[in-house]
Amino acid sequence: MLLAHFAHAQEGYGLEFKAKNIVPEQRTALAIPDVQLSAGHDFTLSFDLSFVPQSSTYFGYVFRLIDNKEQNIDLIYNVHARALQLVTGNEFSGINDYMENPGALSREWRNIRLNIGVNARQIELWSGNQLIGKALLKMTLGHSLRLLFGANHDGSFKNIDLPPMRLRDVKVYRGENLQYHFPLAQTGGTQDTDLVRGKIAYVSNPVWLQPRYHHWQPAGSWTLSGNASLAFNSKQGIVYIMGQDELLQMDVAHRHLQTIPLTRHTGAPPGNQSLYDEQHGQLYNFFPDTASVAVFDSAHQRWSYALDSNITTHFWHPALFYSNVDSAMYVIGGYGDYQYKNLLRRYHPDTRRWDTPSVHGDRFTPRYLSAVGMNAQSDTAYILGGYGSIQGEQLLNPHNLYDLTVYDIRNRRYKKIYTLPKPAAPFAFAGNLVIDSMQHAGFALVFANDCMQSSLQLVKVDLQHPQYQRLGSEISFPFIDTKSDAALYYCAQTGELVAVTYYAANNKTSVVKMYTLLMPVNVPPPIAVTSRWWRISSKWRAGAAVLFLLVAGWCGWRFLRTRKRTGEITPAPAIPEALPEIEAAPLMETHMGLEPAPPAQAAPLSEIPPVAHADTETPAAVDASFKPVATITPPPDTPGPAPTAHSSVRLFGGFQVLDANGEDISRQFSPLVKELFLLILLPNIMGSHGITTERLTELLWPNMTPAAAKNNRSVNIAKLRSLLEKLGPYALVKEKGKWKLLLDEDNIHIDVLSWQRLPPFHEDPDQHLALLKNGALLDGLDYPWLDSYRNEINSQVITALDTYLQARHDQLSPALMITLCNCMLQFDALSEDAVIYKCRALVQLHQHASARKIYQRFQEEYLSIYGEKFERDYAQSSV
Repeated sequence: MLLAHFAHAQEGYGLEFKAKNIVPEQRTALAIPDVQLSAGHDFTLSFDLSFVPQSSTYFGYVFRLIDNKEQNIDLIYNVHARALQLVTGNEFSGINDYMENPGALSREWRNIRLNIGVNARQIELWSGNQLIGKALLKMTLGHSLRLLFGANHDGSFKNIDLPPMRLRDVKVYRGENLQYHFPLAQTGGTQDTDLVRGKIAYVSNPVWLQPRYHHWQPAGSWTLSGNASLAFNSKQGIVYIMGQDELLQMDVAHRHLQTIPLTRHTGAPPGNQSLYDEQHGQLYNFFPDTASVAVFDSAHQRWSYALDSNITTHFWHPALFYSNVDSAMYVIGGYGDYQYKNLLRRYHPDTRRWDTPSVHGDRFTPRYLSAVGMNAQSDTAYILGGYGSIQGEQLLNPHNLYDLTVYDIRNRRYKKIYTLPKPAAPFAFAGNLVIDSMQHAGFALVFANDCMQSSLQLVKVDLQHPQYQRLGSEISFPFIDTKSDAALYYCAQTGELVAVTYYAANNKTSVVKMYTLLMPVNVPPPIAVTSRWWRISSKWRAGAAVLFLLVAGWCGWRFLRTRKRTGEITPAPAIPEALPEIEAAPLMETHMGLEPAPPAQAAPLSEIPPVAHADTETPAAVDASFKPVATITPPPDTPGPAPTAHSSVRLFGGFQVLDANGEDISRQFSPLVKELFLLILLPNIMGSHGITTERLTELLWPNMTPAAAKNNRSVNIAKLRSLLEKLGPYALVKEKGKWKLLLDEDNIHIDVLSWQRLPPFHEDPDQHLALLKNGALLDGLDYPWLDSYRNEINSQVITALDTYLQARHDQLSPALMITLCNCMLQFDALSEDAVIYKCRALVQLHQHASARKIYQRFQEEYLSIYGEKFERDYAQSSV
């Protein structure tokens, strides 16, 4: 999928005007009052203009200038003349900027410039660097102007006719000198501030564009029967969403949804795939494991044949694309039956036949969860990343892949281009790579594939060099590889990226969600321009920078000298007893359209004062809206992890903490702060209702004097608070001699707590496995005090899984039995039942070598730990 070149001619800000199809009082107006004119100096108005895509008409006033004598100069778009026309007073000036297709202006920003020669009594209109025309100015302007863009309600010059347009960088010049510059780069509000003099422009009913270049905008949510699959028609900007009873056609360009009920039911099994063939104008739906490909018959509203709903694929999440070079659909890789694939298969719609062409070049590692995109010539496929293993065996070191490989369709050859640097937190890719041939870049969605409560992040990847950058905001994405998928498209008609996700929780219905994001996507979060720092001269700014560097260097030198002299923290002076122990972050309003307040910025740890809070027994009043993690009782039907919570604390498997923006801040926890956090958190979760100060001192500062221990405790509590603030509403309190952590569970998800709230394992095993598959409690951490918590949870997990396995092993599929056994082995590496049932399941799948290898390894570990051989041999255990 290709990105049209006009997208990166734009930048991520501006003001969009509500126009046609909007009631008059809600249309957009921009007013800049009291612009002073000077005798003897020419006047210039400059601004960038773009039209809103896919509008039915562009008739109306772009701007109107009114002087203090009530004389007007207007720029209008005349649909009959198909031109931007300049009007002076009550007559056309004869200056016309002809536009045969005004919609083309939606694909670029065009600079429009109006020059008024006061002395020459002449008016000129420029478009870019081209002079459109000039004419005699038949009026003598007064000493001031009012600049009105779009709709206006200014006295006798009221106007509600305006084209659906976008505006940015409005500039006013007096002679050659810039007098005002309004960038229109706000994210909210009804004012914009001039960058030169701080003058205010006023906006009614604004649509600020900057957030739409950073935040994904919801564009629709639908529930379909069966397991959904997705396809995209880039020529018309239509997303197809296939279900077993209906076909949805979402026209992204016009925001119009058409639901087509099928006259004949189709299967929509898990893992079915769809693709739109733009060369033949046909929509395909197929199951990767079978030879037949269904074609949609729009006249009869049905597929040419119905898929079987009772089959399981061996090709989950393959790379899928169509090439015009050989008029064929390609399917590469996938996963199934504990194997990653690198098989390349090709389907020819003309002959309705599949083949497997021989390929050459670099070896292509077996994988799934890759992103794939085509170049402009449709003869090269770019395949980015994935998850797999060198030999294709799931048992042999599966891992995330970050290589970029191209497949040359004409020569049937793979060539590896590079491997991206390994990220701190691993990720996989959604199925599509949007290619920008002008920038030699690709856009893809990445997500953590090792957790259910994942999120999609847009990345821009350099196609020539191994580098990438994250762009825009995140999208919540519940991920289970057999139940969910995501796709990324580019709608050239609107200049937007389109992200589509689906999640089929029970394989009976699919929830599909769509989001859009204007291109080019902003890298940093948008910041409104309100301050006037620019009014400081460059000399003063440079001087201030130099002074800042000198002071910072001196402070750093002093700090290092102090560090060298003292090897530990100096006890602080006595602390007043009146200081309260609690510090709660306020709950934020998120309903009724109110945006949550931004979290406070934590100071760097080195800047936290030695004593931040008193270590006192005085209890503090706690806001009733805070909920202690150990005492909340959810409704009986409460599901597992809440997909809307961005903040999370993961304790199953490795320690991981995500902040309110979904960013991984685990590494910001120093070893000491991490242990302090867990010592306070786990007692609340496990029901012991807190931990005493004495116990904290005994575990963390056993060899310090009481004063030194108290001081170090206060310092590290302050550090912990600064990290907790990044998660959301919380309170860290000391009550009846015990430290307690109170969290807002609606915004902060804790996996162990969610697991404890689930119904019994046999009622909903999927929810349990989604959390438990990450591993044992705090795997990799070795605190002596942790054993009691770990043993308690391990015992509960093993008992639940073993009971379920013993009762239903003859009813379970081999795949599910292996999943259950793998989970048990994470909590008890020497679980005899888990090893035996796993070997039996592998034998049913005819993987005898793998089964024997697992059993031999178990026998060796059993002998090593217990000093005696395991009683049963392989033959007895595998049947």
